[in-house]
Amino acid sequence: MGRETHPMIQYSNHTLMRLNLDNASSRAIGGYEAIVARNASRKRMLQAFAYLTAIMFGATGVCVLMVPGATPRDQVVHAAAIPSYARVIDSSGNVGLFNSIAVDSENKAHVSYSSLDNGSLKYATNAKGVWETCFVDDETGMCTSIAVDSKDGIHISYSGPTGSTLEYATNKSGVWETTTVDSEFGHWFQNTSIAVDADINTYIAYFDFDSADLRYATNAAGAWATYIIDSVGWVGEDPSIEVDKDGIVHVAYGDESNGNLKYARNDGESWTISVVASSIGYHAIQDTSIAVDSNGKIHISYCDMAYCELKYATNTGGSWEVVTVDNSSRVGRFSSIALDSSDHVHISYFDCDNGNLKYATNASGGWANYTVEPLGPIWGHSSIAVDSYDRVHISCYDYADGELKYVTSAKPPTAVATVVPNPAMAYEYVSFDASGSSGDMPIVNWTWSFMDGGTPVVLYGEEVQHMFVTEPQTTTVVLTVRDVDGNTDTDTVVLDVVGVIPEFPGFAFLTLGIMLLLGGLARRRVWR
Repeated sequence: MGRETHPMIQYSNHTLMRLNLDNASSRAIGGYEAIVARNASRKRMLQAFAYLTAIMFGATGVCVLMVPGATPRDQVVHAAAIPSYARVIDSSGNVGLFNSIAVDSENKAHVSYSSLDNGSLKYATNAKGVWETCFVDDETGMCTSIAVDSKDGIHISYSGPTGSTLEYATNKSGVWETTTVDSEFGHWFQNTSIAVDADINTYIAYFDFDSADLRYATNAAGAWATYIIDSVGWVGEDPSIEVDKDGIVHVAYGDESNGNLKYARNDGESWTISVVASSIGYHAIQDTSIAVDSNGKIHISYCDMAYCELKYATNTGGSWEVVTVDNSSRVGRFSSIALDSSDHVHISYFDCDNGNLKYATNASGGWANYTVEPLGPIWGHSSIAVDSYDRVHISCYDYADGELKYVTSAKPPTAVATVVPNPAMAYEYVSFDASGSSGDMPIVNWTWSFMDGGTPVVLYGEEVQHMFVTEPQTTTVVLTVRDVDGNTDTDTVVLDVVGVIPEFPGFAFLTLGIMLLLGGLARRRVWR
């Protein structure tokens, strides 16, 4: 891929950078001209807002924020690609930016995301066996984050029109309800992150762009209340929040003024803030994502923009330890972290040089990095979740095609059809059995199709029967299975149907026997 740089104006606390982009890339997020002004039109503000909070790389995948004198490292840490299975969830317009994914107790996936056509909030799920999408808020819906509660209710935080409000949506009552959580004139709220505790109390971390503060909202006391966690310098961009089993709130975020990764902890009484790691350069810490393991230890992934590396920090050993997970190219943007049942780490992120979605894990002991090859050449935001079977689920935004996509480590189903008896007799029942079919995700549909003479027959079910009325004939039986993610597979069996053997009535045998007996007696008389 050829590299192209774009004119950039460095920005301070209250000045946005301006990017001059080629109109030919206008459909991609990287192709929106970002000129932000308070009196700009709503559509123009949405485009600028989406760009500025999502893209720190150019349209061709070049990191446009570099520290003078810093050189990306060329060491390669790469392993063979793992099996990955991808599909398009939504392609209705330019959709999928600011996506966030979570899985419920039934291991079904739920995704919140934005539509750039009108800045609205959308939601997708495969809870019913196929992917379904809907609008949750058709007025606004940027910077989304999703969480699933203990009763599988959905909770989404997002920014209001042009970031002027913090919004919250939930369907825990059975229908979608939206609430404005924070609204302050002249403030621009963005980069939201949401978590829900065991009692279904909700917690949101978000960034106030105008004040350059890290903010926090919760309804744990009943009504929504908002607070400022950190206001020292330009802090709070790209926050990530999590609540552990004891109800302790954890937030990871960037200190952009000093190039620090910071961590805030609230035990219900007060906030404790510490510096986890340091980099060099302004706005060096981007795309933080936090997870808490079964022992209450913290795991944070983030992009170190000084070198465009994916990094990982943890305090599992007692003190903070930081490692570079991937520096094979300009990587690490849009990082998202999740833990499996053994507290192994899984991270999705973006390879800016090559335009690929990548995946890293330490599940085998050391860190291994993979390119998720089936997903196409250009990617943006990603979000990761791991289900109770340790299967990985990733939602992604393809800003080349403006589509929301989904990739999973769960293998598609394998259809296995058994037909007994074969050959079969006409006017007798034939059994069709698909119980030998298998897959990582539950199979929810079995469809059998074949011809009985000139009549098409379609049957549904794992085990079914049919009586053929046309003989003789040879027909091809096709079994199609579909799993909960909508993945399908087919198997075929060639079945021969033969004619019915005519029955010999009992009286016919009696008559024949009498005739043979009489014939024998007659021959004896002649012989004598």
